[in-house]
Amino acid sequence: MLITVDCGTTNMRLRLYRSDADCNIISAPLDETKYKTGVRDAVRVHSDNVLKETLALGIREILERNSLTESDIEAVVCSGTLSSHVGIYHIHHVVMPTALCDTAAHSELVRMPEVCGIPILFIPGVKGTGDIMHTEVMSGEECELYGIADRMGIDGAFTLLLPGSYNKIISVNGNGEIELICSSISGELTAAVSENTLLRRAVPSPVIRVIIPEMLKWGAEFASEWGLSPAMSKVWVLQRLGKDQDEAGNFLMGAILEGDMRLMSALPKDQPVYVGGSSPLRELFLEMLDIYGIKATGVDPEVARIAPNIGAVKVYREYKKQHGLI
Repeated sequence: MLITVDCGTTNMRLRLYRSDADCNIISAPLDETKYKTGVRDAVRVHSDNVLKETLALGIREILERNSLTESDIEAVVCSGTLSSHVGIYHIHHVVMPTALCDTAAHSELVRMPEVCGIPILFIPGVKGTGDIMHTEVMSGEECELYGIADRMGIDGAFTLLLPGSYNKIISVNGNGEIELICSSISGELTAAVSENTLLRRAVPSPVIRVIIPEMLKWGAEFASEWGLSPAMSKVWVLQRLGKDQDEAGNFLMGAILEGDMRLMSALPKDQPVYVGGSSPLRELFLEMLDIYGIKATGVDPEVARIAPNIGAVKVYREYKKQHGLI
């Protein structure tokens, strides 16, 4: 059996899976637990102890709830920010182009007695270097991509869009290598503007309750012509034009995501596009892409939910192969 850990800026999620002798997951998650603890907390208190304590607590909870002991678990497989410089075991990001085998080659299987007695695999993130446009980092999204590609049967070159607080647009070449990452903070920007400015009264909470394509398009076109800040200033004016909060929210999101759509122009045009993430962000981005004439496929919701774990376990299996353990 395996325990997977996906840790980000604000949350840590652990899941229990049954696996076979070749480290293939052969069950849906048997159990899971989530904590509102991430590397942001470690940065705030200038100590990684909060991360180690949360990880140890999560492992103990899963073992106790399922009447298991540490000897029943082959490994704890960690993707995301726990291997970052603000995590609990720093591994330098792998420089693109990066395939799954490269990620596995840079992963490290260690013992951490202060957390548990089970071997822990730490998986590094991926980074790009060069000019400002191509200097990017991601931690965890690479495993999400590996998992989505596996479960969706994606072979060859493709583009994956992962919406969230920090949106990632990732291009994979025909050799299965991550070769380009584009990022935006559209999610964070939406939260900041809708919760901490006068626009709070003009848009609903959450900002998108229903998707209104014509308002998304209007917001994107206005931002493209006049800029994002002027577009946002028009959101509260919409009520004077007879528009309701949902229409204003869609106008705002169209304006904010116009920049993300522009990022798509930096990626190859001749490869399929997939959109992961959860609802309603997945549907929102699919609609925006359609407005811009980009055909895309939404990732199955259940695949999107467990993709980081599927990808992380694939990395673990490759790590074992490279070290002659299977």
